[in-house]
Amino acid sequence: MGLHRCRAGALLAIMLPPPRNKDVFMKVLVAIHDRALRDNIFDAATIERLTSRHDVTWLDEAPSRDGFAAALTGCEACITSWGSPRFDAQLLRDTPSLRFIGHAAGTLAPYLDASAFDGRLTIVNSGWHLAMSTAECALTLMLAGAWRLHAYGLRMRAGNWSDSHSETVPGVHGNTVGLVGMGDISRRVIEYLRPLQARVLLHSRHCTPEQAQKLGVEVVPLDALFAQSDIVSLHATLTPQNVGMVGQAQLELMRDGSLLVNTARARLIDDAALRAALRSGRIHAALDVFDKEPLPADDELLALPNVTCAPHIGGFAEHWRKKVGSSVVDALEDVIAGRTPAHLVTRERFAAMSAN
Repeated sequence: MGLHRCRAGALLAIMLPPPRNKDVFMKVLVAIHDRALRDNIFDAATIERLTSRHDVTWLDEAPSRDGFAAALTGCEACITSWGSPRFDAQLLRDTPSLRFIGHAAGTLAPYLDASAFDGRLTIVNSGWHLAMSTAECALTLMLAGAWRLHAYGLRMRAGNWSDSHSETVPGVHGNTVGLVGMGDISRRVIEYLRPLQARVLLHSRHCTPEQAQKLGVEVVPLDALFAQSDIVSLHATLTPQNVGMVGQAQLELMRDGSLLVNTARARLIDDAALRAALRSGRIHAALDVFDKEPLPADDELLALPNVTCAPHIGGFAEHWRKKVGSSVVDALEDVIAGRTPAHLVTRERFAAMSAN
């Protein structure tokens, strides 16, 4: 396992009152060994903020479990992201100095044992920033699918043009959009849809009538949402309970020519049922997630004119991606200063996170 240090200094317990001396440091492990990913989520200003105040160690290669434990020795803070090692229960017990975990990514479920929420650790993630990016991606796929951009692109490559006398596209404006799941992504999508005067339906067990009124949406059962919507967009987290929640029955309820958008998790949909429905040509889809990733180049979904595919890019918006890294450094500074950090992950939030 390769390691390098950026700066040395004294140690500071994370829950102490705000330091008076600006040169007081913490011992921080950045457990992100992929250098391309580090460059992608940390800008130069964020790295300078982190390394100018703290004793920072960077992982340069993927460690074994024992190597990860050794690198954490004496550390009070750890920053993780996609591909970082997992904190299992024993590792958490073996790192008593650790007080802060900042996950520069979304779901923590694959990276953290639930015992981390025993009260010793302050845990944050960057899921909100990725949600903002994914919401924009969802709107983009709605527009691309509802404007039939993929089908028109295929026609142009075959030498065919559009016919303005006989053709129209559904578009999004004024149509009924059904959102499955309520969270940060859905809330932002609702905001994006307001200028388009869409009627928004929502399926969620967690949305109260007061919240629905404030959001300007109608809460409906899942089947009613599929039956009434021109566009259905999935935003539910993946749990063992909702794997395959969208199956043949729901797909058959969709109106002819309606659009299914998925920027959440592929396993929310029964893959065989989805492929059969799309193969028939009766409905359209715009998909950013797939059962098998990377999607093989010869996969039938890529050849269907009624399917728009993207290679899992929902979190790629540059504006939000750089905030993925800076937000955890912001949170670390908040904790040192005695402030409650934004995007705190509680036991309840952790339990609701997608399994992968």
